[in-house]
Amino acid sequence: MADNKFTFLNRDLSWLSFNHRVLLEAADETVPLYSRIQFLSIFSSNLDEFFRVRMPSIYAFTSINTKKTSLREEYPEDLVNKVKEMVQAQLENFGSILQQKILPSLKQNDIHLYYGDAISNEHSESIREYFLSKILSFLQPVILLEENQSKVFLENNYLYFIVQLESRPESGLPLYGLLNIPSDQLPRFTELQKINGTHFILFLDDAIRENLAEVFPGYKVIDAFSVKLTRDADLNLEDEFTGDLAEKIEKQLGKRDIGSATRFLFDGRMPESIREFIKNYFKNNCSFRFEHNYFIGITVK
Repeated sequence: MADNKFTFLNRDLSWLSFNHRVLLEAADETVPLYSRIQFLSIFSSNLDEFFRVRMPSIYAFTSINTKKTSLREEYPEDLVNKVKEMVQAQLENFGSILQQKILPSLKQNDIHLYYGDAISNEHSESIREYFLSKILSFLQPVILLEENQSKVFLENNYLYFIVQLESRPESGLPLYGLLNIPSDQLPRFTELQKINGTHFILFLDDAIRENLAEVFPGYKVIDAFSVKLTRDADLNLEDEFTGDLAEKIEKQLGKRDIGSATRFLFDGRMPESIREFIKNYFKNNCSFRFEHNYFIGITVK
């Protein structure tokens, strides 16, 4: 009798394949348009959770120098690179689906979502009014200087702008600002006035981007790049058999939003020099793992 042989798929790669299947629903034109947009959101949320929960284990176990076959089978040494390659390809697919399928389908239904295109003159004044009356009070701009380096903290899964400012005249050194995008306090989208029967929708990010000069008075704004950091949410209960387990869990849950960085999403237009600045500036409060290249370039919205 021939030996039975089974092929097992790596669970993390298998899960990423499943999430890609969710993304493909957004590309399916037989699915209602609103549902396709929801699938984009589900895919993105799933990926956030993957990097919060599963990626810390992948980093840890693939770094162990061991000859234990079972561990190495589950966590092969090249698993980090395979995950990164799959995620990068999926995010590029995400961008392609959004720009080539979702946005054109919205336009067919007389809905224009501003996405990287110039703001119409008809909307400029109303966007400025919305920014000054609703958004400005929630913004917390910070100039990224060496003296406040230890006090600036990137929150988990929170959206920011890295703002490139004109160099300091006295030194000629690059100057950058950090600006929160308060999507947890304000609506993510706002509807603008219709033009010729077409509805116009604006991201909160772009309403802020249009008015950055108001946020950094006295500085010349050169450009702004969206970023988002994901942090390790793994629970570490050293000894669950002694003490109050509920208290230990509560204590660890409180640390979930201050763990080491597991992913950094950034606007694909961001120059390499700015990425290096971010690594160096936030290395203490983000615990960037320099041995892993988990900086992922895609326009963050």
